[in-house]
Amino acid sequence: MLNDLKSALKNPELWMVLSWYDIKQRYKRSTLGPFWVTISTAVLVGMLSLLWSTLFKLDVKDYLPFFCIGQVFWTYISSQLTEACTGFVQFDYIIRQSKVSFTSIMLRILSRNIIVFLHNFIIIFFVITFVGPGWSYTALFSVIGFVLLSLSLVSLSIILGIVCTRFRDIQMIIQNILLVSFYFTPIMWKTDQLNAQWLYWVQFNPLVHFFNIIREPILGHFPDEKSMVISVAITMILFVLSMFTLNRAKNKIAYWL
Repeated sequence: MLNDLKSALKNPELWMVLSWYDIKQRYKRSTLGPFWVTISTAVLVGMLSLLWSTLFKLDVKDYLPFFCIGQVFWTYISSQLTEACTGFVQFDYIIRQSKVSFTSIMLRILSRNIIVFLHNFIIIFFVITFVGPGWSYTALFSVIGFVLLSLSLVSLSIILGIVCTRFRDIQMIIQNILLVSFYFTPIMWKTDQLNAQWLYWVQFNPLVHFFNIIREPILGHFPDEKSMVISVAITMILFVLSMFTLNRAKNKIAYWL
């Protein structure tokens, strides 16, 4: 498993170039390319911000940056985990014909989702600049949160890729879990709207802590230390689990395809 990881990290240009190729192929003959995703996300954020701020009786200038950051990062999370379920299946022709690093396949998927995320980040930039509190040095802490989130995603992607390759029905379960998780994660609603009982239970949602260390710095607040510690712990646990799962299944994946 360490050799698989080492092989992926030794040749980063391979999966980075291939991820860029995937983006070009996905939006072939499209004038705007990934910016179509940016436009649709911007329209969604704008319309839902007006709707929810009206229903919840919130200041739209305060709610729009909050929801915008949450929606853009959620799109990144859900896209990565959804594509990871078929990560090994969609590249079965490579796995069957050559010796390939399974970690590099998931890094390829992560890289192309990061490219799309960077296009969508333009929305956050304009919202924070013209509607939100503006940019400060505190926003740099969100980079740490983004790195931890990405490491957790690629580790979880390896696990999901292996499990969904062996049991194809798991993919539909994951999609339903992601749908439910969207409503149980503070993306459209804020934690300060909850009473003490619900606030206690919502802390068991790992995504809450990742959003705390990413969104709060962008909004000009220092990240919560508790959320930072929990996020680091989750990242380490997922990494160990992914390496353990890969070590047990790496010689069987090609036969499951």
